[in-house]
Amino acid sequence: MGKNDVMTNMYLKKAERSADLINCYVCNGKQLVRAEDIRLIENMHYRVTEEKAALITRKKGRGYKRKQGKNLRLSGVNMDLVEEVRFGMRVVIISAENQSNVHYAMPIRMLNEEAIMYHEQWQKIAAEHEKKKDLRGAEYMSGMAKGETVRPVILLVVYWGREEWKGPRNLRDMIDGEGFPEEIRDMITDYPLHLVEVRKKGVGEELKSDLREVFGFLQRSEDREKLKAYVEENKEAFQHMATDACRTLEVMGNVEILKHDHEVSEKNGEGKEVTHDVCKAIEDMKEESRQEGIKQESNQKIYIHVTVLMKNMNLTEEMACQALEIMPEDYRAARAAIMAQKP
Repeated sequence: MGKNDVMTNMYLKKAERSADLINCYVCNGKQLVRAEDIRLIENMHYRVTEEKAALITRKKGRGYKRKQGKNLRLSGVNMDLVEEVRFGMRVVIISAENQSNVHYAMPIRMLNEEAIMYHEQWQKIAAEHEKKKDLRGAEYMSGMAKGETVRPVILLVVYWGREEWKGPRNLRDMIDGEGFPEEIRDMITDYPLHLVEVRKKGVGEELKSDLREVFGFLQRSEDREKLKAYVEENKEAFQHMATDACRTLEVMGNVEILKHDHEVSEKNGEGKEVTHDVCKAIEDMKEESRQEGIKQESNQKIYIHVTVLMKNMNLTEEMACQALEIMPEDYRAARAAIMAQKP
């Protein structure tokens, strides 16, 4: 997992943001989920487990035989964020996968993850029945009682990448169905991606948490004038931005906000929370950029004037610097800076 995905995973784990994301993209903007309705399930990675199974192996010669052995299987999920979300008395498992790059097999990957999450629920139910020894016949073979259910699973893909998502948006985009009869094509199962494209224009405007400002900032991060205008329009939010939100902007937007360290302490229910003034940080970055431009222009002038004098008047470096009242070390620093810029 890259630095970008680690940062976005940490950022989205805050319950208020998860609830906001779910309300916006799962509940179509309806405010159905609160932070207290969410319980984070610590992410389980794939693990190999052994279970007893009746294995069929070939005898020497003809025929087959059955014997007890051990069967290896994969279990557990590898999603970035897995949560139990309560809708009244009902619980839905909602999971998010953060992506910094286009993934050209994402529908298959998500289909596999979803199947594993349902499989895990079934296995837990079967294990409970095994302890109780309360199933018979078809129920025993199924590992589930008639009418027993599992919790629904919804997977979101949150795409933070700079380039447009040009990967498949559903399973059928990956399947070559040309030349098959219509009846065959109709039988092919589809699997759509629930894709949130963070940098797509307009995405996130309905969000209520600082996700709105983070999405909006990243959508404009390549255009300084648009970014400046957006930050100014949302000045109040950007003047009190949480540390983890600032870190997300730094990593995903390639800016240095916390370096300027404009901290603002504000009270919350538990005391004081440190926030940061992104507006002031951006002003500092602009001033740094302006000063850097002035310095580059100055270096260019020093380099050109001394070099021309040396060439046209056949003077040494020291003599040319003395004639222009420039310190030799300043000329050498300017020359080094100019040379470093050349490809």
